[in-house]
Amino acid sequence: MTDGRIPGKWVSEPRFAEMPDAIFGFLARAIAWSNEAGTDGHVKRRYLAQLHASGEVRPHAYKLLEDEGIWKATPDGYQFIDWDKKAHHGGLGQELAANVRAYKERKKANQQRYRDKGASRPVTGHVTGSVADHVGQDRNTSSGSGSGSRDIQGGSLKTSHSTVSTGVKFGTDRQGTGDGDGDGDGDRPPAVATPLFGRVPASDPGYCSHGVTVDRLCRHCPTGLAQSEVA
Repeated sequence: MTDGRIPGKWVSEPRFAEMPDAIFGFLARAIAWSNEAGTDGHVKRRYLAQLHASGEVRPHAYKLLEDEGIWKATPDGYQFIDWDKKAHHGGLGQELAANVRAYKERKKANQQRYRDKGASRPVTGHVTGSVADHVGQDRNTSSGSGSGSRDIQGGSLKTSHSTVSTGVKFGTDRQGTGDGDGDGDGDRPPAVATPLFGRVPASDPGYCSHGVTVDRLCRHCPTGLAQSEVA
């Protein structure tokens, strides 16, 4: 059923501390037997002999325990007194068999609920089992063998020996304003954004024919600066 308890305070409690070793040994075995059998401190007379190392009954031991108020005689044996009373309150500090059974039933029910809850969860498999090998690598890093001149065209890295895809689509800048020729001149955002309301007519003296404010950078004007075409 459950293990018996030998409270530590018994070492200093006179009725236990002054008890002969043989009697104390019998007491410990009787408590253990009753807990295992679930009798709540009741020890029948026919089991007394097996609680002694010699296998013989020792009436004087039973009388001593009775005199100390540890147990009392019953018609068919002995009953421990204050079996489930806390030791620090003067009892023996053991557990009732009904409480032990109730605890085990609760524990069993909790374990079953946990198993049922786990069984109802969908199995998703390995979290990263379907992730491709290249995920997490630098997309701008290319690999390949050989040497010689290299040219970048249409998202591929061409060498004299092999062509390796770089995974980057050239010709389109982050703003979506690239010219797509891959030469780098049109693959960056313009230094100055165009006006919000579209291109300005070339007749406007404040802008060049490309819609950039005069004297601002304009990569399409011959001098690199926006020039008005209005005299």
